Amino acid sequence: MAVRKVPVQSAFGISLKYGLLVHHSLFLIIACVFLGFGSWLLLWTDGYAQWGIITQTYYYASGRVLLMLASLLSIFAFTFGCCALNSELPSLILTQISVIFVLLGIFLGTTVCGFQTVVELRRTLPHRFAVAVTKYYGINLDRPRNQELTNAIDSIQIYFECCGVAGTRDSNGSWFMYRSKSSWYYLSRKTNSIEAPPYVPDSCCVFRSQDKSFTSYEESRTSYDTIVDRTACVGEKSASVSGTTAPSSPNPAKVDNSNKYIHEKGCITMAYVSYKYYALLVAGLGLVGVVFCIIGLILNCLLLWCIEYEQCIRLLNEQEPTYTRSLTDFHSINKETKSSVIALTKISPDQSQYAYQTRL
Repeated sequence: MAVRKVPVQSAFGISLKYGLLVHHSLFLIIACVFLGFGSWLLLWTDGYAQWGIITQTYYYASGRVLLMLASLLSIFAFTFGCCALNSELPSLILTQISVIFVLLGIFLGTTVCGFQTVVELRRTLPHRFAVAVTKYYGINLDRPRNQELTNAIDSIQIYFECCGVAGTRDSNGSWFMYRSKSSWYYLSRKTNSIEAPPYVPDSCCVFRSQDKSFTSYEESRTSYDTIVDRTACVGEKSASVSGTTAPSSPNPAKVDNSNKYIHEKGCITMAYVSYKYYALLVAGLGLVGVVFCIIGLILNCLLLWCIEYEQCIRLLNEQEPTYTRSLTDFHSINKETKSSVIALTKISPDQSQYAYQTRL
């Protein structure tokens, strides 16, 4: 027998439907906001994804992609959720719950990627970036990993307008790291034992153009005219008439004048605040999505239980009159049988004898 579909009628069920409608509307707005932020992060913060090449983890790049995927899936979930809410079919609501579970997993992955990027920025990135600068940069470029790291470091230094790992102009970890610890510098001198320029790569220099049009070491090498003053940048001539400047000084602590032709701060020093901000933004957006997914799961599960419960009560109420009528018929038949037996017991012996002879 087909079950007749009746809308939810209880006050609790109606409240759940309105609650889910508000939830879906808010989720749609948040999904559009996430889509806008994800598109912006994907297009305008691509330079930060270069750090993933250094660490070989790609948490930040993965977080941006997961945020975009979750945003698009959330818009689909809103449309499907409205259809399921209007139809009140348990199969559609179960499908909606499955979609929310998938969304929950994606948002959790986005949150983990964001927070892991922050942890990586504090703990492992400075060491791995220093190793990449000192041991892999600019040497043995026939090896894929060396070439990849060299291009990534040049892209980072051009994008963030920095030089070296961390610190300011009087630090050992910024521009001076190339001169003091880099294999690129010592191998570039070949057999010459005397220190000589260039002390820093061309990607540390200040470019005339400020639109970040150069994103690779090869482009900067073949376009010296885009650098304001390469000779002063790499130390082939002094950038100041009096005083000591980078990178020609053999001791960064004694640098007392600024060289406007070279980026004197380290890359992590320049990128730390903004990189941490974007990573926390990805983690925060993912966490908001997780909270909304959990609320949606709870409301959908309650609505499914409410629909099934009311359907069960309706079926019981529809079957009760039939059951009562069957009991009434049974009692009436029982009563007639009992009356017949009582009537037979009241027949006199003569009547019984007469009835017996008549039958014969």
